[in-house]
Amino acid sequence: MKEHLVIDLVNLPEDGKAFSGELPKDIFDLPEDDAQAVSSLVYDIHAQRFESELLLTGSLSAAFEFTCVRTLHPFVQTIRLEDAALSIEIGKRVKSMSRKPCGKRF
Repeated sequence: MKEHLVIDLVNLPEDGKAFSGELPKDIFDLPEDDAQAVSSLVYDIHAQRFESELLLTGSLSAAFEFTCVRTLHPFVQTIRLEDAALSIEIGKRVKSMSRKPCGKRF
């Protein structure tokens, strides 16, 4: 079973809340013939609600194993998003999210 980050929208302070931690690499659910995660997803984000919108800002990083298209040798590259921002309309479903009565899962 995949672990998720749950943000309790009912109790989220008006000025938002910081979340940091790691989620297991299977959170990515990538096809076998694609790049594969070799590390957990590390996150340091701030969540803030604006009426019907949830704004997530912060940093995300994870290491992936890719295959070079020229040499066909595998290599590992860490992907970092330092100033990531994601706006989610509350009540709409996103592929990586599922509904929960008192929170959102990521």
